[in-house]
Amino acid sequence: MKTAPDAEPRRTPLYAEHRVDGAQMAPFAGWWMPIRYGSILEEHLRTRAAVSLFDTCHMGRFDLEGPTAAADLDRLLTCAVAPMEPGRCRYGYLLDEHGGVIDDLVCMRLGPDRFRLVVNAGTATGDADWIRARLSADTRFDDVSDRMAKIDIQGPDSRAALERAFGEAPPELRFFRLAEVRLGDLPCWISRTGYTGEHGYELYFEAGRAVETWRRLRAAGAAPAGLGARDTLRLEMGYPLYGHELTRERTPAGVAGGAFMARGKPFIGREAVERELAAGP
Repeated sequence: MKTAPDAEPRRTPLYAEHRVDGAQMAPFAGWWMPIRYGSILEEHLRTRAAVSLFDTCHMGRFDLEGPTAAADLDRLLTCAVAPMEPGRCRYGYLLDEHGGVIDDLVCMRLGPDRFRLVVNAGTATGDADWIRARLSADTRFDDVSDRMAKIDIQGPDSRAALERAFGEAPPELRFFRLAEVRLGDLPCWISRTGYTGEHGYELYFEAGRAVETWRRLRAAGAAPAGLGARDTLRLEMGYPLYGHELTRERTPAGVAGGAFMARGKPFIGREAVERELAAGP
């Protein structure tokens, strides 16, 4: 649901937890989000040296399914979707016809005809409208954002913290891989697609279990970090952010020089990107 400019920001299922932990809260992309709990620098360094928790429930999650889903996503996204095997994830762009960036996102292949898109919070409503209008009749679209929690646990100690929290280790996953698992009594999808550049995991599970899972991970030694550290961590790694380096007025050619684009296949906006790449800087 689109938030009006003067509307009260929405709250993630973990809003009360952030307040208890003394987070500095501020509106972000239509949501009340924690900016920091103490020092942004300390949260940044802790993520690099140990482990931190990030509430990313505000991000959009779309599930697409059907015999035409792969072909539709190949046409909509810059990354190559059809060759992906189940359990693979890819980063790419959603472009308009002029090559402008509507959003940057992660595409996950859950099964032969099942996909999940993880999109930015501020663009989620527009993304959903754009995608729905361009899908084949046999591709089913489901916005699962409000029904699904998303918590990121990042840092070199993230695997050990998950094992302490759930009594068993998460599966061995390479970067940009995911799996459907049960951690203790928690059914979830777990991926390695974090935005910090650090070793870590992203958990997707029933929204009603967000608070208990957050508390469990806190008890296992994972301290919370806010959007301030998330921003400095992604800047340190050189990751772009929609609304900053990426906008509708820019093609990814100028920002990423053609990276994250499968230029051997047709996709919306490809002709504009090719023209800019051919023209050079």
